[in-house]
Amino acid sequence: MTLLIEFFDVLLHGLDLIALGLAMGGGVVALAVLRPWQPLTIMGRVALQRSAYLITVGGGGLVATQLLRLAFQFWISLDGLRDWPMAQFLATDFAQAGIVRIMAALGLTAVSWFWLSRRPASLPGWVGLALLAGGVMIAGAWLVHGASRIDNRVPLMAITVVHQWAAVIWVGGILHLLALWRLLWGNLEASYLWPRWMARFSPVALGSVILLIVAGVYLALNYVGSWQGLIGTGYGTMVLTKVVLLLLALFLAARNFSQVRRWRKQRQATGVLEKLPPFLGAEAWVLSIVLLSAAALTSLPPAVDTPDQQASFTEVADRFMPRVPRLVPPSREEYSAAASSVFDIYALPVAVERAQSEFNHNFSGAVVLLMALLAFVDRSRFFPWARHWPLLFLGLAVFLFLFAASTVWPLGAESFWQTLQVPVVLQHRLLTVLVIAVGLFEWRVRTGKLTHPRAVLFFPLLCIVGGGLLLTHSHTVFALKSEFLIEVNHATLGILAVVMGVGRWLELRLDSAEGHWAGWVWRISFILAGLLLLFYSETPVPDGDKH
Repeated sequence: MTLLIEFFDVLLHGLDLIALGLAMGGGVVALAVLRPWQPLTIMGRVALQRSAYLITVGGGGLVATQLLRLAFQFWISLDGLRDWPMAQFLATDFAQAGIVRIMAALGLTAVSWFWLSRRPASLPGWVGLALLAGGVMIAGAWLVHGASRIDNRVPLMAITVVHQWAAVIWVGGILHLLALWRLLWGNLEASYLWPRWMARFSPVALGSVILLIVAGVYLALNYVGSWQGLIGTGYGTMVLTKVVLLLLALFLAARNFSQVRRWRKQRQATGVLEKLPPFLGAEAWVLSIVLLSAAALTSLPPAVDTPDQQASFTEVADRFMPRVPRLVPPSREEYSAAASSVFDIYALPVAVERAQSEFNHNFSGAVVLLMALLAFVDRSRFFPWARHWPLLFLGLAVFLFLFAASTVWPLGAESFWQTLQVPVVLQHRLLTVLVIAVGLFEWRVRTGKLTHPRAVLFFPLLCIVGGGLLLTHSHTVFALKSEFLIEVNHATLGILAVVMGVGRWLELRLDSAEGHWAGWVWRISFILAGLLLLFYSETPVPDGDKH
């Protein structure tokens, strides 16, 4: 149960950061973009009210996630104890900082709901909200890795807060702008207000990005420490994952920035009105996954703390080398006799378990690669039967249900329901459901049975969500090198899934000429994901890692 709580804690931390973004980003958008102290149009006043409403949602979400995280941590502290150590728990920095944060978030929620939603042009109200938001951020300093360090404790806590602050302003600002775009859609003031709002937000976003990168480099130098720590540890891999996703977000942001700059020079609003919103939506999705990755990062020990468990560049590169796939499973009798229970968190895989895992991944890779190739064939329009390729997802789901946890019902003896408390099993079951949903929705879209503008976006959104789940995916609780060499493949798959989702999203949202290249991007990512799974292999566990 402890592992399941820790898994949910990572997801809650990700939601906590997104809620923080809604609250912080709303204040910045209100003050820097909507400017309540200037004469407001009716639409400007309505936009401020919309921002106040979203800040209320963000503040409420922040209170809820923080309360749940405190409850989970208290539950973990009960493990093996007969009495409730409430006094000892409340004396910890984590509990006290969490309570202060909840109080500040409650104040922020109250100000936005009871004051600013009724008087959106009140400058004192927005200043008060900004002060409460600062309290929320400062209290978060005792909830980060830096708070538990011996060296450079205060600088690490402060720089982490700055790093988070820059990130949530960027993400939250975009979420608010997307909400304001929906407000403006079809309104006569859209062509006047939208370009100006985007032009005001651009320098804010640029400043946030610079601050985010500078602070991130300082944290990486202190927590990663070396190139081998960056390449050869789980912590380093998650940092690299954040960097790759950040580059993708910056590419999308650069397209938006160029549209705004063109409007500034030529005062032609067509690009800002037609091309910018789809890219802004894709940027918001990518940045949300970056926040989820940041939450997963906090659950890992820093690379500088695991110097004896770092893989070399050669060992990591070997994980991506082509090899003969294993498309035949090991003997069922041999596997059943040697496999460990999914509840045994201390178990490291024996040879037959590694063989089964390789078969699971390689066979799945063959199916994924076949679907990706059919998706390419489908694009040619000469083979209409190829449009049914999403149905292969259903076969893949059946395979995952049977083999992803082979010691569990129906192939194994362990209970289906009881094993759902094991994070790895739960994650695979959730991925199985996602695979079924992806297959059915995309097949109905391809065959013309589903044409609703929002419903067709289901496939890219599920790809992005699946990528996020893979980035929080963890097989074991230790920072061993053998475990990391498994995780590095899943992190790469997570990135490819996000790229697939973003590519398909843009292909659907942009016109045919603009969306053409995006169609290539997601299909190529689809093929790469298939190849990665097809050539997946397990690393033998060194004697030093065996208990």
